[in-house]
Amino acid sequence: MRRALGLMGCVLLCVAGCSTVDHAPTAVLEASAWQGDAPLEIRFSAAKSMDDMGITQIEWHFGDGEILVSDQLTLNHVYVVPGRYEVRVVVTDGQGAMDEAVGTVVIANRAPIANFRATNDAPIVAEIVRFDASASHDPDGDPLTYSWSFGGRTATGEHVSYGFPHTGLIEVTLTVEDGHGGRGITSHEFHVLDPSDVVHGGCRG
Repeated sequence: MRRALGLMGCVLLCVAGCSTVDHAPTAVLEASAWQGDAPLEIRFSAAKSMDDMGITQIEWHFGDGEILVSDQLTLNHVYVVPGRYEVRVVVTDGQGAMDEAVGTVVIANRAPIANFRATNDAPIVAEIVRFDASASHDPDGDPLTYSWSFGGRTATGEHVSYGFPHTGLIEVTLTVEDGHGGRGITSHEFHVLDPSDVVHGGCRG
């Protein structure tokens, strides 16, 4: 009986010693681009990730709040807002072992273009001039804010009106901002005349 038990113990020991050991996977993250202007579509790939037992699940974290769990080793994602995004891919094998790889995507912000027109660039003192900045635009499609400077006095809005209080050369400056740090500036000089000097002002549009 003791001899039989000894043989059985040996068999059990041999079976246990010959069992396969599961190794954790190795995650690899690649991208078609890591930086660019918004909107930017990027193709991410974890196809070079490895595991001895086979990868069964891929968890994608795109850094912009979107998380996708799937079995896809490659997929596309679009970034529309400028900024820095930490991208993570977590791979899991059939035994539950995991590994992750991380990369950083940088989406650049393009500055807006400031442009305006006025109903008269040579008005007389106190004449109301209408200013229109609707020709300004942002290449990323971001909404703009508009700030005006009239030789020291200020106003805001896409459309404003102003009467110059005195004669002389007055520089009018328009600044547009896109809310992401982008800024566009343009200026135009207005020749403000005394009413006794002219019958009509200058360029009217």
